[in-house]
Amino acid sequence: MSRIMPIFNAVIFWLHILAAVTWIGGMVFNLLVVRPSMGVVDPPQRLRLADRILRRFIPVAWISVGLLLITGLPMTLQRVVSFEGLFETGYGNILILKLVVVLMMILIVALIRYELLPKFESLIDTQSPELSKVMGRMVSLVKINLTLGVFVLLLAEFLAFA
Repeated sequence: MSRIMPIFNAVIFWLHILAAVTWIGGMVFNLLVVRPSMGVVDPPQRLRLADRILRRFIPVAWISVGLLLITGLPMTLQRVVSFEGLFETGYGNILILKLVVVLMMILIVALIRYELLPKFESLIDTQSPELSKVMGRMVSLVKINLTLGVFVLLLAEFLAFA
């Protein structure tokens, strides 16, 4: 049994890192590579492409969130042995901050998926000025989420040394 635990821990940690890299890296790729490259696509097609990209990426983000939560729990239980430990240790305090920031990120993804994306899709064939407002709001929220994600990575590094 003692030989299995290090392997289990390594796999859990690897899955946790993989999920974080997928979610945060996907946002980096979309903002810094895809979005600037879309200028060569005709405007009506650009909107449809943006819609398809979001429709494909948001499930990837949700899977990443699920993996992060599933793998984060055993990692936490190894370091925090009691509920009080969350509030009485540096590790616990950093972890609480990290979880609050991740919750904010999850709420942003939900806002984009369940409020803004349907609104965007309903306006995609119109010339409504509301369309560019919705698109701008989605881009702004992804930028905020990316910033929060980078901060979470910093907090994760602090956890490693706490």
